[in-house]
Amino acid sequence: MRSVTVELFKKMKKYGMIGDLVTNGTLFTKELIELLVKIGWDRIKFSIDGPDADVHDYLRQTKGAFKLATNNIKLFSQTKRKFKTDKPTLILQSVLSVENYKKLPKLAELGYELGVNEVTLLPLTIFDKSMENLKLNEKQVKEFMPILLKTIKLLEKFGIGGNYHEFLNEEYILKTESMNDVMMKEMEKMIKEEYPTFNNPIRNFEFLPCYAPWIHVTILPNGNIAPCFSPWVWNTKISIKEFSLKELWYGKYFNKFRRIILKRKLPENCKKCCVWEVFNNRKIRKGLQELLEGMHE
Repeated sequence: MRSVTVELFKKMKKYGMIGDLVTNGTLFTKELIELLVKIGWDRIKFSIDGPDADVHDYLRQTKGAFKLATNNIKLFSQTKRKFKTDKPTLILQSVLSVENYKKLPKLAELGYELGVNEVTLLPLTIFDKSMENLKLNEKQVKEFMPILLKTIKLLEKFGIGGNYHEFLNEEYILKTESMNDVMMKEMEKMIKEEYPTFNNPIRNFEFLPCYAPWIHVTILPNGNIAPCFSPWVWNTKISIKEFSLKELWYGKYFNKFRRIILKRKLPENCKKCCVWEVFNNRKIRKGLQELLEGMHE
């Protein structure tokens, strides 16, 4: 949509950065697809919310969106084969809703037909009243579990990766408006089982509920900046237009968030955090444990 985007893609790969793009998949051209394959772009996540136009176009409120997106995914797969490369990793990403939860096995089949590498799921978080009727209730979640198991088996059969197994834990679907509680619960369980008896601030860093303020920056088009994609970034008056990134990263603004997390607390703004952050925090903790164990060997 922006003329500078293609130049940003090129610069990112020139400087050895990992390129990760989330897209509705409708605006690609043949030339852009070939460019992204040639420069070794790393990952593209296509937001596909149903296995057919009826579901996807309805949820996207855009007629023809499904056909455009799926044709472009096919073209990506063909272009990868043409240039004999594994990049970019192609991912179908869906938001779970009452409109599509019964059709996830068909979505797995669609992923196989399109030649994607992964099929992933995001549970729905209610940000306003218009979304309330789309979220699964407890009864529907129970009904969804055997459908989820069937989908997992299909993905394994097709050799397609994904995160579907994570949602066998129902709270990741039902508690998307209280993710702070979910993250704290996971951390507290780990503390109870593994927390070291000695007082070591470096080891204690393994047992935090979140790591976003140390690894993440979100910058909105208007310049708003925050350590994660939460109400902070929408409501803050701190802008990258007025301060350098270095000043903000090492200064009071980011350190304010870090101090809260170091006390093993999560503010109200964390309630509607993306469930994927729970999985990311888990990976970070595991990496920290492996790193610290290696240092002590």
